[in-house]
Amino acid sequence: MRISSINKILNKLFNNMYNANNTKKLTSLTLMAIMVAGGLTFAVPGMMPEVVAENQHLFVSAYYPGNEYKEYYFGGAAVVEVVVRDPDINSTELGIPGAPRVEVNGDKLPMVQGADGAWYAYVADDAKVTVADALGTAYGLEFGTSCTSGASGTAVTATGIDDTTIFDDVEAVWVSQTDCSAPASATDTTAGTHILKSPQGINLVGGTDGNVGITADAVAWPFISVYNFDNVSAEFVYYKSTGSETQYVKYSSGKDSAHYASTDRTEYPPSAQIYLELMAPGLNLDPTSVDNWTFDVGSETDANSTTACYYDKYTDPDSAASRTEIPTTMGLKDTCTLLITFGGSSETILDIQDNDDSVQEADHLTFLETAPSSGLFTIEDDDNDSQLIVKSDAKRNTSATINYDDSPFSVVVKNFTASLEFLEEGVGEEWNSGEELEILMTDEDHNLQAHDDEDFKFSEEDHVYPTIHVGDPLLLTGSVVVNLAAGGSDSASVDGSSGVGYIGSAAAEGGDLDAGSTLTTGLVINTGIDVKDFTNMASALDSDSDSELSDEDTNAHSTAANGTQHRGAMIMNWDVSGLIATSTNVDIVIQDQDGGGLLGTIDAQSQSSSYDITELFTGSGTADISDFDDDQVYVNFYFEDHSSTPNTSLTGKTAFYIDFFSFHSNGINNAVYRCQCEETSDGSGQYSGVVEYYMINQNEGDAYADWPSRTHLSDELVMIMTGDLTGVDAPRIQVSDTDGDGVSTPQADQVDALTHSGTASFDADSYKIADTVTVTITDMDLNTDSELIEVYKVDDDGGTDGTGSADRVADTDDHFVEAGAGFSYIMDITFDDTQWIDSSAAGITGASCTDDALDASGFTLVETGLDSGVFQGTFQVPSTYCSSSTASSSTTGTDMEVNYIDFYDASSNTIEVGAGAAIYANTGSIELHREVYPVPFNPKLSSGNYAFLDNAGGKLTSHTTMMDGMVMVMLWVYDDDFDQSPHGEDNIATTAGNSTVTLDSGDTACTECGPVVVKI
Repeated sequence: MRISSINKILNKLFNNMYNANNTKKLTSLTLMAIMVAGGLTFAVPGMMPEVVAENQHLFVSAYYPGNEYKEYYFGGAAVVEVVVRDPDINSTELGIPGAPRVEVNGDKLPMVQGADGAWYAYVADDAKVTVADALGTAYGLEFGTSCTSGASGTAVTATGIDDTTIFDDVEAVWVSQTDCSAPASATDTTAGTHILKSPQGINLVGGTDGNVGITADAVAWPFISVYNFDNVSAEFVYYKSTGSETQYVKYSSGKDSAHYASTDRTEYPPSAQIYLELMAPGLNLDPTSVDNWTFDVGSETDANSTTACYYDKYTDPDSAASRTEIPTTMGLKDTCTLLITFGGSSETILDIQDNDDSVQEADHLTFLETAPSSGLFTIEDDDNDSQLIVKSDAKRNTSATINYDDSPFSVVVKNFTASLEFLEEGVGEEWNSGEELEILMTDEDHNLQAHDDEDFKFSEEDHVYPTIHVGDPLLLTGSVVVNLAAGGSDSASVDGSSGVGYIGSAAAEGGDLDAGSTLTTGLVINTGIDVKDFTNMASALDSDSDSELSDEDTNAHSTAANGTQHRGAMIMNWDVSGLIATSTNVDIVIQDQDGGGLLGTIDAQSQSSSYDITELFTGSGTADISDFDDDQVYVNFYFEDHSSTPNTSLTGKTAFYIDFFSFHSNGINNAVYRCQCEETSDGSGQYSGVVEYYMINQNEGDAYADWPSRTHLSDELVMIMTGDLTGVDAPRIQVSDTDGDGVSTPQADQVDALTHSGTASFDADSYKIADTVTVTITDMDLNTDSELIEVYKVDDDGGTDGTGSADRVADTDDHFVEAGAGFSYIMDITFDDTQWIDSSAAGITGASCTDDALDASGFTLVETGLDSGVFQGTFQVPSTYCSSSTASSSTTGTDMEVNYIDFYDASSNTIEVGAGAAIYANTGSIELHREVYPVPFNPKLSSGNYAFLDNAGGKLTSHTTMMDGMVMVMLWVYDDDFDQSPHGEDNIATTAGNSTVTLDSGDTACTECGPVVVKI
């Protein structure tokens, strides 16, 4: 068949242009200049399109990314899918559109309409397809049956196509049937074995399928038109009346820049996944589906360098098909050769594992194409698991070699120095209660999957965490020994920063632990915690030094009544779920080595939880603090039903922890918080979390049961503070790290947790009755959540005989902190140092005063912003207050005070701060509208005394009409004391009368006169 001389020249030009060593881009203008100089002309108008041109209707599957020229490429026995997607000819009605005219290197290309209206053809190289198909299904290569070309050839017979000349230019046509007989007697190629696994279905339009007359019962589709490319470029042209579209595709079976291997990085930490990719357009045999290739990459354990490749071995990822090695006659050459040297002369640093795309097979890696016809192959599955990994025990600065297409490169094992910090700039000048502070850790040693978002997760048996230590918590330490049901007893490994232990089935997993059959023995863990440290933690809570903690609630109540509740606690925090094979609950016992110190059984607990063990120190028998005197602390987990077999020998790494914390409102604070930090983005190697602390106040300090919850294991940690922690005592975050020199060097950072001196103020220096008063309390310690506006309400319950906190800003439990009732509320208002309180409502014995007070005013302290630490409330100055439980007095002339109990000032002391303002009365004045008035005439009374009432008053009984006196007098009264309504008009009340005014000299006092009297 013909290949134009133009194409031969173009092929040389394109081959030069594709040469990786050629640094200049050869444009279409350059090509035109060369061809014009050589006397060559084009049969189509216009200049030749540049290589980078994009078509609107003609699409060829052989494009591969990542190169400057946007090259298209195929080679060997690869099949190319050619598609014309033109709205002018996409009608699927019979005979309407007509087949498009498409040529390859000037030869006719048969096109068939698909069910979607587009037109399709499949193209390949004649010689390479002949060789590949001859190998047979054992190689995964089945191209169908080769039928002859030409009008009288068997391809026309097999397809039944209308245009008998359409196959004139092809070398042959490979049909999807067992022979080239007519459709009526043809048999389809065995299902699932054809090279094209997901071809486009053709348009079924009755007797002329594909809109080209293919016989309705034909099984020849898909068919492959083969040409003799013989290492020349293919020029695909779609001709239209309005012009043409061209796509050049390079064909080559030899080594060139189109094929290469790459990894996600060149330096890896131990246990990292290696994401190895092959850019191999020559291995893209099937453009309709994902190809898969399996490579024998040489020996993992010795110097064996034998390599091989296999096609389509893992169509089923769970079962390898029987395949024979692809021979060199396929013309793939080095594109089918991948050699990996797994380490140095004395050690192996890489390993192969299975994933969701293939079954683990020694010395073999299986690559799947990332998408149909992408030409890019990877050993990574959808869960971002690679088949190739760095071994967990690989040594620093060792290397392995990957050689694909005769282009070797190395991967090196490294350790990376971590950094860990609190990002204090995110919270401003200081870190306050309720503010979230970001934690940021950077460490490539934990970036094991560069294509995935990795997090620190206990559920994935991680044992290293950025860990915040407050005070001196007790964690797993030293020689931690685990015993499973009287079976194996082995020392676990413990991370020195997080206090998390781990153990498994191998030394690299912390030990080899097997289960026994003595079920009643359960799970026994020697925590490695020295009993002296354990007793010191407990003794710090023992206020009367009687080696007992269960009486501390009674002691607390006797100090300051709090409902007989503990003001502190000792907590055990644990997770041993990975060591127990079922979800059964457990009974827990804490003891020293010989059982001389042994606490009561903690019944029916989850395998992961926390428990307040304060009440277990009863002081009787072995439950005495001083009884813990032998060696180390042991914790026994007994299986609740004692009938199942919840332990089995460990087959992999299991992480676990047992912690002891202690807290008290007197300042004791010993705890640990582990950050399950999350990677900021895929492969960033940066891990972020947040932490905030809650500074307890008098609302919680009276009883531990009122304390807010803590979060000890999360990416969002919540800590409790019982006073400021600064300098060397500040919360410290640390993480274990093996630095770039291979040395164990923990990384750490600290930040102060501060308390603040609060202030209280009024918005004015003086007020009168009915004025609106704004109270402002400023204290960042009251801001307990930066995402919420805090609100503190007034207690409406006085308790028994007024012993509670009625009419004070406080909680409603009427319990007192250790400092007593005077420091157990947040804020109150006083007049002349007498609390503003409704004595009767407060339940004070014998009280008769019922004046409304702070609660009735609706007063509430509300934060002005999410994290402002500024709280405001308002009320109106009352006219009277309960000056005693039985008496009411005017507030005028008193000093009003606001009193704020600052539970922790800047030095963590409890103090009272406040502010004052005067309540005063104003001197009024009267102004008449004239200085001189006429003498009244025609009076109805003999007396010359006239009384003018306020506008709310009635007429005097001794007057008859408003005409009396015939004199109009207007006056203005100025007195701020009567300005009492915040909105609208105020009236001077008639009850404020002038009782000393007489109607006439010597007469009795006027009993009907109002507050304003004018005498004439």
